[in-house]
Amino acid sequence: LKMDLDKKRKNLVTEKIKTDKIVREADHWEESLRHFAKETVRASEQKDQINAELKSLIQSGIAEFSRENYSAALRSFEDSLRLDSQSAIAHQMYGLTLEQMGNKKSAYEAFKRALALDPGNEFLKKHMATYEGLDAL
Repeated sequence: LKMDLDKKRKNLVTEKIKTDKIVREADHWEESLRHFAKETVRASEQKDQINAELKSLIQSGIAEFSRENYSAALRSFEDSLRLDSQSAIAHQMYGLTLEQMGNKKSAYEAFKRALALDPGNEFLKKHMATYEGLDAL
């Protein structure tokens, strides 16, 4: 009877050790998930902030472009592209601004990048048709 009790006590201690280990692992995973969730929210907020800043820069550039203040527009579009080099509209407006400033070769390169990012952009397709032969330069 004493041996059975010792054996049961030993089994209980072993099970308690296993249970404690499982609880510690679960706590670790729970903490990891909380950290991941917090980082995901932070990343999403940063992306929203970048998108808002990008939108503001593009709007500012368009306003300067419409006032024919091309050097200020160019700076806005350059800043936009530094913030998001995959922005098709920033490449397009950068190209249109360069074009107005007389830099047709660089404008054409910007249009090509914009069209690669937004292949369905009919305006750019038509506009780039006026640049026939520029690829050879």
